[in-house]
Amino acid sequence: MPCLAARINRGECAAVGFAIIVIARPLLSVAGTDLGASLTPFSEGAAVGLLNAALALATAVGIVASGPLAQRWG
Repeated sequence: MPCLAARINRGECAAVGFAIIVIARPLLSVAGTDLGASLTPFSEGAAVGLLNAALALATAVGIVASGPLAQRWG
């Protein structure tokens, strides 16, 4: 399966993808928190707390669910 172009091998493609994720993830986290605080109809503190609680729950569920999913469909 080609990765972006026929001249790029899988290792280089993985390195580029990792670099993009490392750069984009903090930006998305900050933007999501800012949007959650800005667009809420109630207090900003409660909205940020609720957003952080949802992110923590999603992280915990993802960690627990990823093992059986990877074992099943590998």
